[in-house]
Amino acid sequence: MYVQACAIAAIVLSACMPARSAYAVNRPTFKPLDIPLTTRTAKRCFEVAAQIADQDQGKLWGIKLNAPVILVDWRSRNAVADHPDVNGLLTGRDGLFVGHLPESHSIAGTVTTWSGVRWVMLPWPLPKDDSELRHMLAHEMWHYVQRELGLPPQHVSNNHLEEQDARMWMIMEWNALAKAVVSTNDVRKNAIIDALSFRNCRRQQYGEFQNDERLGELNEGLAEYTGIKLASADDEQVRELACRNLQWARDWPSLVCSFAYVSGPLYGLLLDDLCASWRQDLSLSDDLGEITANAVRYQPFESPRVHAQTRRADYGWDALLVQESKRAARRRELDGIYNKRFIEGHVLRLQVINGSFQLDPRQVQAFRDYGHVHWTMRLADEWGVLSVVQGGVLVSPDWATVTVTAPRGIGRGRHYSGYGWNLDLANGWELVEQSVNGNYTVRRNSSTD
Repeated sequence: MYVQACAIAAIVLSACMPARSAYAVNRPTFKPLDIPLTTRTAKRCFEVAAQIADQDQGKLWGIKLNAPVILVDWRSRNAVADHPDVNGLLTGRDGLFVGHLPESHSIAGTVTTWSGVRWVMLPWPLPKDDSELRHMLAHEMWHYVQRELGLPPQHVSNNHLEEQDARMWMIMEWNALAKAVVSTNDVRKNAIIDALSFRNCRRQQYGEFQNDERLGELNEGLAEYTGIKLASADDEQVRELACRNLQWARDWPSLVCSFAYVSGPLYGLLLDDLCASWRQDLSLSDDLGEITANAVRYQPFESPRVHAQTRRADYGWDALLVQESKRAARRRELDGIYNKRFIEGHVLRLQVINGSFQLDPRQVQAFRDYGHVHWTMRLADEWGVLSVVQGGVLVSPDWATVTVTAPRGIGRGRHYSGYGWNLDLANGWELVEQSVNGNYTVRRNSSTD
């Protein structure tokens, strides 16, 4: 969901994972509020959320973006909400509702269900800038209604975006789309044709991922498009925010789970000019690139690669090649490290039962067919809470298991640690060594059965 600019903010991103899970995403720039979370300070956020819904009145998507909002402080886990909960865990105060989010529930900018209510959750502190706050809220409010729009989040895998060629063609597509967004007439049309050619070139090479790319754009891409549209005062600011995402993305170490934050807004803004009705009846079978191609009557070249190769120099290919070659060499080094750490060495492997994740989708590397290695993570599940601050954690392709290095010791306590991670077990669970392979897992304590 929203890629937040505060260094301590967290976001849910369901473009790469099951909807039950949550992703934490950080963005490098905006300044957070330096005030505590109280009913008084929280009112600003609730007022902005109401303004967004009232000003839009369902015009953008044909449905009002009303949603209950809950704010949760990162450090104290204190919460303030604008609606009551079902289970009575929140207490009325000053016309709002206050309480405490338990450790078993991750804090993230997300749509989540807690205490009988489906919420838009935002982590505190919020950004100082009103435009950034509107951006964050509108992004999550779209996620709140996306199922009603017939666009539910899907489990996708875009591991190919770890490959050098795929990354380069993706960035070429973005550069061309950005040129089109700020241009008009023939310059715009030619830039769109170039972007679609770069897109087709990538998909010709990585055809098995075409559907996953498309679904990613229909999830996080449309949420980010909505955030940008409803946060902006005018068309100039809309274009500025969309192109700002592209500038940031060039420094992201991975695009596997975050590419749609750039692609979605750029295609959406172009389609607003090319085909104003494009949002009507949009479905999970649609492709933003194909809708754009139809709008400009684009006819694919007989050899997309040949055309793309003749046009790429105009979009910074040579400089990008130098940068991406260095990155590819580093990735090969990391592959070797991860192989020793998670495949050859002894590990702790945990089953994801009903997990709530906090992850940064930029801080991730696809690891062959084994899944993704996330550099940091917090996972709360029935068996307890796993916190990874360095060394990485391997998440399986189906998000069914997470793997870290073996614990430093095993006893009958509830707190365990290993290289860069800590595990706090819930009551009724124990850590056990598997005699067959020397690896570890957790299970319900036999004494409680």
